[in-house]
Parts: sequence; structure tokens; C-alpha cells
Amino acid sequence: MTRNYKAFISYSWSDRAWGEWLHRTLETYRTPKQIIGAKTPLGPAPARLHPIFKDREEEAAGHGIGAAIEEAMGASEFLIVLCSPRSAKSKWVNREVAWFKTHKSKERILALVVDGEPGASLSETAAGEECFPATLLYKVDETLQPTDELEDVPLAADARKEGDGKRIAKLKLAAALLGVGLDDLVKRDDRRRAVRRRWVMSGMAASMVVLSGLTVFAFNERNHALLARADAEAEIEYMITDLKNNLQQEVQLKVLGDIATRAQDYYRRQDLGRLDDEALGRRARVLGLLSDLQQDFGNSEDAISLSQESLSASEKLVVRNPKNQKILLTHAHALQGMGNTAFHIGDLTIAEQHMKDAVLLTDRLVRLDERNPQWKAEHGSALANLGIVQMQKSFLKSALENLKKAAQARREYAKLKPDDRQAHMELGVVLHWMAEISLRMGEGSQALDFLVEQGDVHSVLLSRNPADQLIKSRQILNSVMRSETLLNMREFEKAGELVEKAASSALAHLSLDKEDTTRLSNSVRAHLTRAEVAIVMNKLKDAEGALEIANRQIEELRTINPDRYDWSGGLLGRVRLLEMELSAKSAGNVDNCNTALKSAEAELSRLKKIFENHPTDIRLAGVTAAAQLLTGDHAALNGEPDRAENYWRRSSEILVRSAGDSGPPKDLASQKLIAELDARWEGGVDYVLKAVCGLP
Repeated sequence: MTRNYKAFISYSWSDRAWGEWLHRTLETYRTPKQIIGAKTPLGPAPARLHPIFKDREEEAAGHGIGAAIEEAMGASEFLIVLCSPRSAKSKWVNREVAWFKTHKSKERILALVVDGEPGASLSETAAGEECFPATLLYKVDETLQPTDELEDVPLAADARKEGDGKRIAKLKLAAALLGVGLDDLVKRDDRRRAVRRRWVMSGMAASMVVLSGLTVFAFNERNHALLARADAEAEIEYMITDLKNNLQQEVQLKVLGDIATRAQDYYRRQDLGRLDDEALGRRARVLGLLSDLQQDFGNSEDAISLSQESLSASEKLVVRNPKNQKILLTHAHALQGMGNTAFHIGDLTIAEQHMKDAVLLTDRLVRLDERNPQWKAEHGSALANLGIVQMQKSFLKSALENLKKAAQARREYAKLKPDDRQAHMELGVVLHWMAEISLRMGEGSQALDFLVEQGDVHSVLLSRNPADQLIKSRQILNSVMRSETLLNMREFEKAGELVEKAASSALAHLSLDKEDTTRLSNSVRAHLTRAEVAIVMNKLKDAEGALEIANRQIEELRTINPDRYDWSGGLLGRVRLLEMELSAKSAGNVDNCNTALKSAEAELSRLKKIFENHPTDIRLAGVTAAAQLLTGDHAALNGEPDRAENYWRRSSEILVRSAGDSGPPKDLASQKLIAELDARWEGGVDYVLKAVCGLP
């Protein structure tokens, strides 16, 4: 007996993360009690929207629409098309839409926009951003092919932040599937969310129950309440610190997230004026930890808010105790936490100021007690954080000077504390950024030396605890950076061997916690480097497989947080440009190569908008410059040499701009792009045909 479905979700394999989100959110949606059973044009409103059919294994395996898929679509009341530039190009999505139109009902087709622009193909300048499949935009014929006659576009929900957002998009689709008005669902969902917020504390573990009961203590039990609160808050700090720093290798981030959500709610209801020094200090530390967690989850806005609250608490504490060394350290950590959050969202001016304040404060600690090795190590960490921000602002000389001082302080402290995991981790972090500085100065061999030393530090830590997932994550990034460096130094064989292992390790590591954004971004970088090495070595099938994984994973990151510019900028741009390069090299003739590069201009336009807001991000600059080169290549193949040369010239301007006051770009990646630019100047279209199109 055929099972009936409320809806069939049609989507591209590259949008799997969005497909899984949509499937999960609709399957778990509960119709408001007041609406269940109500008469609608679709019949009585059901309590649930399940079952929802989601399947894309056929496409992953390379098969067409089989009988099972047609049977599932035939048994589905609605078709939901997940719309993006990838689905617009997917022949399977196009065929599923066409099949549903001809065999079911075009009125029962719904669209969810997750990326790209609806109807962009109707404009020549933005055609590459089209997110609607052709069979959705146009009527189809008996062979399931789109005609030239436009069709009325179905109801579309827009999950993008600049559109409806995820919540309203979900409710739009739910309203259509239930046959009710959107306003009813929105109002009732608002009420349901308000009730849920009131009860959010009730789901805490036993230790958290202590927190939720604190506010009900009677005044005559005030002393007992204060003791209970102190115990509970100490337990919160212990739980978060222990789970994050020691047990993260054994728990998933979502466990920390559950604790963080409830702890946040509790701390935001506190009155700072009534807290004693111990409680205020703990508040500053815990809110800083929570900010770090939210940054790990990709929630930048929450991270900023928590950092500000942490800093506010520590500032009040310093006013009360201006000479207490432990309190000064708490404030120094809060300053660096705020600086780190600002750094991640690209606000380098605020980041630098907070890091400078932290350097001054830790220097004050050293002068208060010069015999305390911890204060010297803390001062080294503050110098390292300042150097990292200065490096991003292209103040390479100052950055290197501060990082050298930091490295010396951290080496000395690690020698004093041979069994201290945190001390060695901090040394590893400083070595990482020393390598980054060296790369930007064009010193590839020196960068490799620092990366090898960092790898040795990680190896020692992993020998003590092979299950330490945080160190494994950093070891994977270390391998990726080494392979990227070898690639830019044109040592392709070594780069290929190293990145193959790194990509495999990244996938295994990610499988243990698929929601960890650090693991996801490490895997994306590993597979992009693997693809780039494979393209250079003409192993095009290997490149195709690596890019398929990278594409899927970058979309997962963007689903988590579309506003993280390093994800939507440099990483996504690199994925798209490498896909173009692979298509161009696999084209086989001039026309197909030209077609493969057609979307380079649209991608360049997108990247330039992001680059304008982050002009000193060297990786983003490199990707934007590469997009300039490919756009020029497209013009050259079109027989427009002047236009091509104009695009090529501007690529070098982007690289120079990103270098800032440090002079002409010296980093290996920029030097590689400059060499490719010089080859274009010398060879013109002949170079493009040979190097880009792979033609003799």
C-alpha cells in the first residue's frame, strides 16, 4: 500500500543542509491547538504536517528519477522546491518540478528561497544568481522540458535573513500546507514562544534546578539563599569551564549549548549592583565563556552582547578593587574576549583598542609581581592577541614584534609547566600566528618551521590524550596550512600527500560532531586545497569529488550563520571559483570553456561588496582578485581584449589595497596570483586557452 505524504521536498544535493533543516522543522511542527480540526480549503487542519518526503540519494548516486521517486511525488499533496542557484541548475530538481506540474498540480507547488535571486535569469547582468529552476519559471511541454512561455511563479517563502528569515519562512509554508492564514499562525507562534521562554529553565539538569529556584527564597532565608546561589554559580562555572576545556573531546557542542542557553537566561536577570565581588567576578568569567561558546556556534550577535556584559561586570569589579591582581586578570581576560569577538565580526578598530588595553593591564600585573611566571605568560598572551589584530590590519612589523615577545614568554611558561595542557595549547596558538605572519611576509620556509614546531606541540598533547578533540581540530588546521603553503611554493606532490590525509582526518573528526563550525570550516579548507592541488595536477575527477564535499559543507556553515563574512566571502568564493576553473578545464572546447566562466562576473560583483567592508582581509582579497582574473579571461575568450586587460589590471589593485601600509603584497598566495597575472599580460588569450581551458 502506497504511503501518502503531506509534501515532497525537491532540492539539490549541494543544499542538503537546508533540505535537512526544512524536513526537520516541518516534520516536528505542531499545529496550534485552536486550529486543529478547523475547516480549511484542504479539509480539517491536521495536528501535524508529517510525513514529509525528502530524498536525494538518487542524485548523489548519479541516477535519474526512478519509479520510487515518481511514486513518492504521486503520493504527495504538495511539492516544496528548495530554491538556490544550485537547484536552478540541477536537472533532477527541474525534472521533479516538471513532473509534478504535469502529473499533479502546479497550484500545489511551493518555493523556499535559500540563496540567489528569484527571476535573476530574466536579467542579463545577474543571470548567474537565478535561484528558480527553469521548469518553475516557465511552462513545460509533454517531454518535461521548459518552454519559452513564462508561468505564474508559485507562493515563495524566503528563508534568507534579508527576506522573511527562517521562522517566518517556516510559518508561511506551514500555513500553505494547512490551508490557513499566515497571520493566525504568526500570532499563535508568538504566544507559544513566549510561554516556552517562561518555562525554558524547567528543562535544566539537577544542578541547574538550583538556579531556577533561587528567586523564590523568602527574605527570612536570605543567608541560605545566598549560599545556595554561590554554590550554584560555582557549579555553572565549573561545568562550562570543565566541559569546554577538558571534556569537549567527549561531548558535542550542543550539550554545552543547552547549558549555555539556560545559564545566559539566569545571568541576564541579575542586578549587578547587588552582587558581591566574588559573584561579580564569576559573572564576568562565565559570560566570557558563554560568549566564546556562542562564537563557536556562529552566533555573532549573542557573542557580542555577552562579551559586553562580561566587560561591564569586570569594569565594575576593578573600580571596587583597583589593586587586586586576580581581579585585574579577570578584567584583562574580559577585554581580550571583547576584542576577540570584534575581531571575528571584522571590526578591527575596536578589536585593536581592547587588545592594547589588555596589554597595558597585564604589563601592570607583571610590574606588581615580577616573580609570578603566570603574569608574564598572561602578558605574552595579550601581546599575541594584539599582534593578531595588527596582522589583520596589515601592520606586519608591529605584529611580528609582539608575536615574537609572546612566543618567548609562552615557551618559558610551557617549560615551567610541562604537564599543563593549557600552557602548551597557548604556545601552539602563538606559533600558528607566527606562521601566518611569515606567510604574509613571503617567508614560506620560515612559516613551515613554525608550523612544524606547532605540530610537535600538538603531537605531545595527543600522545597524552589521544581523545582530545580540540587538539585534533588544531592539528588538522595545522596540516591544512602546511599543505596550502607547499601548494603556493609549487611543491605539488608534497602538498597533495599532506592534504589528502588532512581531508580524511577532517571528515572523520567532523563525523563526531557535525554541528561544530570549527570542524566544518577546517574540512572546507582541507577539501578546497585538495581540489586546487588536483586541478593543478590535472586529476580532475579527484577535484570534482573534493569540491562536491566543500560545496555541501560551506552551505551548512551558511545555514548556521549567513552573516559570517569569512564563510560567505573567502570560503564560498573559493568554492565557486574552483568549480568554474574545473568546469573550464574539463570543457574540451573554447565555447564550453567560455560558458564555464560566464558566472565569474556575478561572483566578482558579490565578492567586491564584501571586500569593500573588509579591505584588509588578505584571503578575501586573494579570492576577489582571482575572480577578477577569471572575469577577464571570460572577456578575452569573447574577443574583448581591452575589457579583459582592464579586469586583469584591477586584480593587482585589490592585492595592493589589502597589503595596506606594508607595501606591495609579499605573501605567497598573492605572489602566485601576480605570476598568473603576468602570464596573462604576456600571453593574452593564448595563455587563457592553454592554462585555463586546458586546450593545446
